[in-house]
Amino acid sequence: MPPSSNLLRDRALMTADNDAPHFARPNAPLIALASGGTGGHLFPAFALAEELNKRGFASVLLTDERGLAFGQEYTFVPRHLVPSMGLFGTGRLNQLKGLLAMGRGYFKARRLLKQFKPRAVVGFGGYASAPSVLAAQHTGIPTLIHEQNSVFGRANRLLARKARLACTSFQPTYGLDGMAADKLRHVSNPVRAQLKQVSSYQAAQPSQTFKVLIYGGSQGARYFSKFMPLVMEALTPAERGRFELTQQARPEDVAELSQRYTTLGVKATVSSFFEDMASLYEQAHLVICRSGASSVAEIATVGRPAVFVPLPTAIDDQQTLNARALVDQQAAWLWAQGENEPGARAMALKNYLTDPLTLAQVAAKARTQSHANAASNLADAVLSVLG
Repeated sequence: MPPSSNLLRDRALMTADNDAPHFARPNAPLIALASGGTGGHLFPAFALAEELNKRGFASVLLTDERGLAFGQEYTFVPRHLVPSMGLFGTGRLNQLKGLLAMGRGYFKARRLLKQFKPRAVVGFGGYASAPSVLAAQHTGIPTLIHEQNSVFGRANRLLARKARLACTSFQPTYGLDGMAADKLRHVSNPVRAQLKQVSSYQAAQPSQTFKVLIYGGSQGARYFSKFMPLVMEALTPAERGRFELTQQARPEDVAELSQRYTTLGVKATVSSFFEDMASLYEQAHLVICRSGASSVAEIATVGRPAVFVPLPTAIDDQQTLNARALVDQQAAWLWAQGENEPGARAMALKNYLTDPLTLAQVAAKARTQSHANAASNLADAVLSVLG
């Protein structure tokens, strides 16, 4: 397992606060990446950095504290902390704190951009991206927006109209009504390079253990930690014995969830973080996850049968719209969280268990929806704004 997230964050904060970035190619043209600190925003940013690196460009990441600690394997992308805070919290005091944090972030971003002199700034959404993109737009640096979801997020929606290009992952993508067609470009959602190496799906035979991968970010992990044991409990002991679960959980829930599965007689590996997702996808016979944009893109890339459980509190119900990109093509299933009943979902799992042909067909359809050239398409878009 990797070092704790707190340790990584502390190391990253020391680097960001005290040291200028050390570029692997100090004389290469530089592209700045501005992103919120969650995987959904950062994975496409790192995928773009990989592609730009192949083309002779250097990259620097401007992000929040979470982003400083995320993806430490991307050592060729130095990162720098830009203060930020959401502006849409409840109460005037929280909104005032948000405005002050954004102000600090804006002026720090201006200093950083003056120091680094990037050729362009690419915004990947999340409120942490806003100060850097706004500072670039005010200082004449070309900007480009990449929206991962099927609905433009708040930050991207505010910044896209003054950007040279707004790039989308889904067709259609909602939330930018009236945007000039020549300023919109569909590029899809880049995924990590190692996921493209996952081999074709092999269904579990009746004599084999049926492996299920379950993950979902912070809120999804809490929900699945409560719901999936109830689903397993609704199966017979013999049916439970066929399953092997690999499940993400919040750190405070790992021990309790592991004990729950042990009591039920279910073989399970529970952790708050999994480092090698490519290997987990490789082994999985079924994936159960939220339908954030990166998850949907990854499922298509690796070609695995998946059940999407959209986060019901997502803004504009964007996760349901994300899932529809595969579900409407019969390339995945959708379980609405408010309609989930453990007995019914246990029956669905039994059906998957005994129908490997359908699983293989769904996996194959998912892979047809993959966009392997997304990172290349986005890099082309970045170069196009440079002139």
